[in-house]
Amino acid sequence: MSVKIGSRIKMLDDEHALGIGVIIRDIRGHLIKGLTRFERASFSPKIVEAFAVKEALSWLKFWYFDHVVVESDYMSIVHALNRSLVNDSKFNCLISDCLVLGSSFQHLSLCWVRWLANRELIHSVM
Repeated sequence: MSVKIGSRIKMLDDEHALGIGVIIRDIRGHLIKGLTRFERASFSPKIVEAFAVKEALSWLKFWYFDHVVVESDYMSIVHALNRSLVNDSKFNCLISDCLVLGSSFQHLSLCWVRWLANRELIHSVM
């Protein structure tokens, strides 16, 4: 089955926490599942977004999806996942984990989307 994933992060500075929302849609855009996770941590948005993609890929691997489209509004995530140069070591580790997870799918496609394209659906999950 082919699915698209999109993620959104929310930094909760006053609590040193972050929220991660992930939506999984079929190829027509219909919602299959929405997932949320809260963590006590304080990282840059880029690292948290990479963590969100990693978590989403882990969930999809667990559910045996084989064709996955990852949509992200962070251009640096898309470039890194397409094997562009990465300088930040924490970020690099997360991207490496994503690439390892991605290799378990028959087909993995990565694309950049405008944040507004996912905003309504993601915020309804979070």
